[in-house]
Amino acid sequence: MVIAAHAPRVLRKGVPVLVTSLLVLFAVISTTAPTARATETRGDGRSSTPGVGAMRVYPSMTPFNPNKDKVFGDLTTTQRNDRLNNCPSGRACVAAGQGDGRHTVFELYYCGERSLSQFLGVGAVTNNQTGNVSVRLENKDGIVVSTIPANNTSTRINWDPVWYLTAC
Repeated sequence: MVIAAHAPRVLRKGVPVLVTSLLVLFAVISTTAPTARATETRGDGRSSTPGVGAMRVYPSMTPFNPNKDKVFGDLTTTQRNDRLNNCPSGRACVAAGQGDGRHTVFELYYCGERSLSQFLGVGAVTNNQTGNVSVRLENKDGIVVSTIPANNTSTRINWDPVWYLTAC
């Protein structure tokens, strides 16, 4: 049998049934799936949409030296406070929220400037470094916005204007 190039194609028997089945399936899913709602946050960082949690963020800093510096993520508020209140001697402990009620705490040993990422809202710093050195927090232009002395007391910090942290 010879088929001319301009002859119409004949559909296979199963293709219309498959297409119809998929259309019915998508129609059922779209009518029974819950409607997604946007999450809005209030000034205190909590969700203003009932039943919807805030989006989790993962605070980080660079450079970070895993040989001496430590990071503890997904901590409760009690665990965060314990880490801050028991910051080891010779270290600066830095806490940032994750946006979902949990926290990340960094125990910094090495001196130097670090670039911060996803440090949002309110957090805390405990400076337990030796030698009476301060922790400096700087804005995006490198201007110091806060200095935390080495007194082993937890200090609340608004991370929003802070882009850089210098320990030592």
